[in-house]
Amino acid sequence: MTELETLNRRSICDRPGTVERAFELARGGKDLKEIRRALASERYDDAQPQLTSPALIAHLRRLAKEAQRQQPD
Repeated sequence: MTELETLNRRSICDRPGTVERAFELARGGKDLKEIRRALASERYDDAQPQLTSPALIAHLRRLAKEAQRQQPD
């Protein structure tokens, strides 16, 4: 394995899981559409099936709204 392959493998293994990353984005004020878009661009290929639970979606929306209220205009 080349050094570049090792670095790529390590970065994929070290990154947060899909749901964890979704929560990070929501805490940053991203809405659900932005979260899904960001996860796709970050190559979280399992994002679509993982973000289907109504309870999870509601929680992400609540976190995003709270974060948006705390952000200065």
